[in-house]
Amino acid sequence: MNQTASSDELEISFWRRALRRHRLLVLTVVVLFVAVTVAAVLLRPASHSATTEVFVSGADVAPEVQFVRSRFVSEAAAAELGSRPEVDVGSGDSTWILTVTASAATPEEAARVATTYATTYVRLREQATTDARRAGEADLEQSIARARAELDALPPNAPPQAGARLENEITAFQDALTSTTSATIQAGPRPVVLDTTVADGQASGTVWLYAAAAAAIGSVAGAGLAGAVGGLDPHVPGPAYATRALRVPLFGTVAPSGTRGGWRSSRARRRARVRTAPGEVIAMIRALVLPADRDKLSGSVLVCGAGRGDGAEAGRIATELATGFARAGASTALVRADFTAPESDLGAPGLSAVVAGRVALSDALTVTDDAPGLSVIAAGAAPDSTVDLLSGREFGRIVEELERTVDVVVVHCAPLGDDPGAALVSRTADATLLVVSDRTRRDELSRVEQTLHATGGRVEGIAYVGEPGA
Repeated sequence: MNQTASSDELEISFWRRALRRHRLLVLTVVVLFVAVTVAAVLLRPASHSATTEVFVSGADVAPEVQFVRSRFVSEAAAAELGSRPEVDVGSGDSTWILTVTASAATPEEAARVATTYATTYVRLREQATTDARRAGEADLEQSIARARAELDALPPNAPPQAGARLENEITAFQDALTSTTSATIQAGPRPVVLDTTVADGQASGTVWLYAAAAAAIGSVAGAGLAGAVGGLDPHVPGPAYATRALRVPLFGTVAPSGTRGGWRSSRARRRARVRTAPGEVIAMIRALVLPADRDKLSGSVLVCGAGRGDGAEAGRIATELATGFARAGASTALVRADFTAPESDLGAPGLSAVVAGRVALSDALTVTDDAPGLSVIAAGAAPDSTVDLLSGREFGRIVEELERTVDVVVVHCAPLGDDPGAALVSRTADATLLVVSDRTRRDELSRVEQTLHATGGRVEGIAYVGEPGA
């Protein structure tokens, strides 16, 4: 259950970070989708529709709709119009109304197509009715002629009943023929073309509907693209990823220092000032690194970065941490053991000179004005081997002497992913704080884990440098 919750938290953290870091990309995709869709809708040829209603009496509309849709009517209308029309045939609100709707570039053309199609249907329906009536009349006339021929062919000695029967048939056929030719046929459909109405095919509401749909699709596409870009980013995607990879807790999230350039860093610093004061974060980290559950605050703390880009931030946090211990009333010594940092190039005697025996420890310690009780020993000139210096007995003796002299010793080493010396120091330190930032690469974090496993080093917690809530 905990593993599932942790995975869900990591997934949520990834998407939150990806959407925040690539929000301009998402916005660009949404704007692009909306712009292309609106342009396509506005630039397409104007479309107008016209609907002609046909009143059909004496018949069910449904079969008439099928008749209008038939190839027979379509080909006849195409012959009238000069091209095969695209129409939609349906039944109207009334039981006896069918509609013929056509679309065209102009209202006049749409009305012409709809009206022509409807009148073609009416003409063909009347023609079909006339043809049916004429076929019936022809059948009756043939029946009369046949009966008369039979009557004339009777022999003189034929029974009178036979002649009477044929005369009755002739009379019946003549009455039916007279009724058919003289009376208006009442049965069957009698379609009449009614009015034609024209409507614009494009409205502003339709454009906004297309724009809203494009914005929704663009948001999904932009979020997916942001996730893909975030997945390809080689850097650590937030503190949740780092804590899960190293299986250690997060002690705090610190805003980037002012030395980091870029608009993103300035935004992160402004967000951090709004959410949490930097001093409160350092105080929380200080309380977690060396809990105040003993009579006197004391111990040694190692602070180091995870990757090559974390050295400066680790040095800053080590300084703020040491200053915080001193201001809390504990005498503190800050040992600079990062020989890749800029201050290691200074000419003042430092740690390397003390380890070599050229300078006494008391002469290398410098009291600062930042806080009472805080002294600093610079790194000095870089040694031939940092690992040999940090794993040697002399360095251990120096730390032990400082622990007897002051309450808290804070050691700042080079990034652990590049220099295994920090891992060796972590074995003897009371607590180790690993600094991870949004500049830390995933492969550097993997090397940290491998180095700790190989050397037996340990990390008590992580301080993440980046946007809060990343």
